[in-house]
Amino acid sequence: MALNSTTSIALFDLLCEGPIGGVIGGLEGVFLNETPVKTGNVYNFNSNHVKVDTLIGAKQSATSGTFQQVSTITQVGLEIGQNYSETLNADGEVDSQADRDYGPGTLTRQITDTEVSQVQLLFTVPKLFSVAQEGLAKGQLFGGRIDVTVKVQDVGSGGSFVEKYGKSIKGISTNNYQFLTDYITLSGSGPWNIKVEKVDLKEEHFEVKYTDFEDISDKTALASGRGNQLIWSSITEYTDKVVNHNYSAVAQLQLSSESFPQLPTRAYLIKGRLVKIPTGAAVKDDGSLNLNNADFDGGPQKDEHWTSCPVCTFVDLLTNPRYGAGKFIDEDKVSWTDLYPLIEYCNQTVSVKDGNGNVIATEPRFSCNVVIGDQADAYSVLQDMASVFRGMLFWSSNIIHVAADHGELDGSDAPIKHVYSNSNVLNGVFEYSGSSLRTRSTSVRVRYNDPENFYKPNLVVVEDPALISKYGYIVKELIGFGCTSKYQAQRVGLWALQTENLDEEVVVFSTGLDGAVVLPGEVFAVADQLRQGTRITGRVQSTPSVSQIVIDQRLNSLPSGANPKLTCVLPDGTVETLDIFTLNQDTISLIGGFSALPAINSVWAITTDDVALQKFRCLSVSDGGGGTFAITGVTHNDSIYASVDEGEALDFEDVTTFDDAPPPVTNISFEAGQVTDGTAQSMQATISWAPGA
Repeated sequence: MALNSTTSIALFDLLCEGPIGGVIGGLEGVFLNETPVKTGNVYNFNSNHVKVDTLIGAKQSATSGTFQQVSTITQVGLEIGQNYSETLNADGEVDSQADRDYGPGTLTRQITDTEVSQVQLLFTVPKLFSVAQEGLAKGQLFGGRIDVTVKVQDVGSGGSFVEKYGKSIKGISTNNYQFLTDYITLSGSGPWNIKVEKVDLKEEHFEVKYTDFEDISDKTALASGRGNQLIWSSITEYTDKVVNHNYSAVAQLQLSSESFPQLPTRAYLIKGRLVKIPTGAAVKDDGSLNLNNADFDGGPQKDEHWTSCPVCTFVDLLTNPRYGAGKFIDEDKVSWTDLYPLIEYCNQTVSVKDGNGNVIATEPRFSCNVVIGDQADAYSVLQDMASVFRGMLFWSSNIIHVAADHGELDGSDAPIKHVYSNSNVLNGVFEYSGSSLRTRSTSVRVRYNDPENFYKPNLVVVEDPALISKYGYIVKELIGFGCTSKYQAQRVGLWALQTENLDEEVVVFSTGLDGAVVLPGEVFAVADQLRQGTRITGRVQSTPSVSQIVIDQRLNSLPSGANPKLTCVLPDGTVETLDIFTLNQDTISLIGGFSALPAINSVWAITTDDVALQKFRCLSVSDGGGGTFAITGVTHNDSIYASVDEGEALDFEDVTTFDDAPPPVTNISFEAGQVTDGTAQSMQATISWAPGA
């Protein structure tokens, strides 16, 4: 049997900033060439050929075993004894066994470094074989045998040599077969003498023995057909040294070349960085949080936990001083109370339904499982992390705010932060703009990491067949940051598709101090008389009681439609809506009462089932100077959340009393001419008309 050299390699893989939750399933979570080391109780590789140890990366984390040692290799490169040889007579024959030299011998080297604790010896066997001399197998290679012993003497204590290692090599080698001894522990104070002996086995060195010859003389010369050469190649000295890897989760592997002739690819399925979670929360098996509102005290738990909650991972990246922005943001300045509604929304369970409306799976609304392996500017990384929960960062009043586009936990409409009407905006004008339907996406492709395919990138495609048939394929490609669920990726794509269709309009207006009330991400209402076709808003004239409001105009009747309601802005800036009981010209009586008397000159608005306030989500608020603020908002539809999460149909509220098509315009005129701007010339057309009767 031919001898094949085997060796082992020690690998040290840095997994993550620590501490982490650990490798999932132990060896089942360690993958070599995309194959787990262990499946259940069964090893997929020889258990003696794979050794794995992991560190979770605690504050004080040190390597173990051989990874605690520093190695030094000393070359020896000397033959022990010699190769088999013979002394021949005048006839070219071997007279007796005494004339056959089997090449035994010893070689000693000294370890002078008294800090060395262990050694390994590397040997090379260039030749080990015997050639058949007779019969049908004549000329064929057969095996040989070399026995090696290693003895150690502690010179410092004056002791004798003690055998520490022995091995018998059997087989055929013609091309430098190598083998490495086990770790040999050096006891005592040192220095140490290492003696290696090549044992004299006589004719037992060779499988083809002259004593077995039948057709030829037992004096036949055999040196050219025999080999039993042994070379001591090197000594590896190991010195114990503790190597700390604080806050670094690492994996330590030792792999045998017998199972891995080439360096394998490695992958690890882990529970990642431990982060702070709110008090009263417990981590579920899927990484989401089970929240207990009664136990939430406004802050995080003392101990860190592994979780896939994107808000908690966002806070960790925001406040960690090693790899996050913690050198600039004090952890005590983060308001967990303000973040708690986002945490609730992210961890709320949503149902996944098939085409027939049957529930096929449930999962948290948002999960984040991501590896951040590249350095980037803090704002970009934090914004990417916030995008997992549809969040955004903005600066206001010397504070960094985090807002997210999310619905209410109970499915109710998003609360209105403020009401703007023609009476509290500059010049009473709202400016509307939109985008062409032809530029909006009809197909969205979302890339996510598929856990069913070794977390390799995969695509989910969400399409609008009606728009495709009308405008063709207008494709948008998105990356689901931290997304490892195809259903979450589907919601990301559906959200992009629906928001493009719903965000058909952007409103821009300027107002006074009312502009300081709304922040980006919050929902406000617009009561625009020009669009709604009737005046359903104004200013509060007086407040006889919390259930009776006097307005700034006399109304003969309420707007058409059932369930009339009155919305008012209270002194603390909150907005409340109550059912209307009766209307008596300028006095409105309510069913129930407001929690406080609306302030005089604050905004009121009336809505019914036939005419509602326009809702917009604030995109930006900018200081216009002179006590004015410019507000930009995009159309908001409360039904988008149920549409994306549960697959329900979108619901569109009627925001105008204009139910009939407008009459044709008259007096259309068209003027065209050439316009010169510097050296550039272009054609310009002006079209004007008069409204129809």
